[in-house]
Amino acid sequence: MKMIFVTILLCVLMVGCTSKPKHNPIVDTINNSIGINDTLGLSLHPEYPVYSTRQKQVTFVLHNNSGTEINFGGYYDYTYEDEKGIWREVPMQLVVFDVETVLFQGNTHYYNADLFRHIPGRYRFFLTIRRYNRKYTLMAEFQLQNNTIELLGRHSDNRQKDTLPPEEEIVGQPIYNVVDQMPEFPGGMDKLLQFINGNMQYPAEARKKGIQGRVTVQFIVDEDGHITEPNIVRSVDPFLDKEALRIIKTLPQWKPGTLKGKAVKVKYTVPVTFRLDKTKEIPQAPQSMRQTLHPVPCNIPIGKNMNPDSLSMKTEYACYPPPTTEVRIFVTNHSRQKYTCGNDYSLAFYNGSKRQWETISANPTIEDIGWVLLPQYPPHRQTIKLCTSEISNRPGKYRIYKTFYNRDAKEVAYAEFEITSSE
Repeated sequence: MKMIFVTILLCVLMVGCTSKPKHNPIVDTINNSIGINDTLGLSLHPEYPVYSTRQKQVTFVLHNNSGTEINFGGYYDYTYEDEKGIWREVPMQLVVFDVETVLFQGNTHYYNADLFRHIPGRYRFFLTIRRYNRKYTLMAEFQLQNNTIELLGRHSDNRQKDTLPPEEEIVGQPIYNVVDQMPEFPGGMDKLLQFINGNMQYPAEARKKGIQGRVTVQFIVDEDGHITEPNIVRSVDPFLDKEALRIIKTLPQWKPGTLKGKAVKVKYTVPVTFRLDKTKEIPQAPQSMRQTLHPVPCNIPIGKNMNPDSLSMKTEYACYPPPTTEVRIFVTNHSRQKYTCGNDYSLAFYNGSKRQWETISANPTIEDIGWVLLPQYPPHRQTIKLCTSEISNRPGKYRIYKTFYNRDAKEVAYAEFEITSSE
């Protein structure tokens, strides 16, 4: 009787197992995202192009030759290419501390990132950085393979330290991605963007269709600083692409990039941004009329008065003579918090007879730039233009007002100086 019961029980278990429905395996989310690289003087590359599947971490080399400091945190992500050529997200359990790293112009940072998938194949690594309070996502590709010893031996002398190996050769002349001193536009990166915006002729067809966006153009800066071989690496529209190429072809001669003190060819990538909201404000008039800008009064900003123990703003000197046309200010963050601000400001003059501060004309800010003021960071400097072309500066007290943002709060600080009459 016991044998019959056991036999029946085994049959039930076997039937239960065979009739159990099959569950589809969990499939990782498709993610075809791409990032930028070798753009605006920013470059991110793996220390080795190939790593072992037994590797716990991958090291990436981040170069900053963008003309200013950049900021980035501890968060990053990966994607991988499956057997069908589809890019998918790598599931991650990443513990990130609220720490922000500042990488100054001309410096290199070695970024160690944990691996969360150990299967051979192609991978993409994404890191978001901030430059002038704008975010850019950098991308670097690498591979994982099983043969650890062979791969490390094969690529040991291809390690990327201060410079990258040439990407390609044209008639024996190497073209580099990153060198000791990257090519430089006359006046720096800000002047380059101003040149692009100032020489842009928005295509009529694109304007009519409401087309806008960012076209990415790649070119080579040769040993003499000339721009060669411009091509589109990220297209938006044929009309915008054509205009972007036209602008890049008109760029003046650059300061060439150098490797170990020698001028070399360097590949460079620049975004050309087309925005309808800005171009609509540009009147279709002769160039001489478009360049005419008149100082306008700006109201004293409204907001909570800044505690000088948290953030202070001072002028370079306490007193200036009447012919002064510029005043330099220094903004220092004394707190443990992060503040942001723009280039805009307001000017005010103290009317002694009315015993009140009155706004006076200031130069309008056309291209505003966001500045990040981190704790214990060197003072931010800004040059303030005094409008003296029509009326000389009156002797008396003046104030420069600026607005600063801390999370959702808006606070106002000012720097006071005096114009003294010459004896």
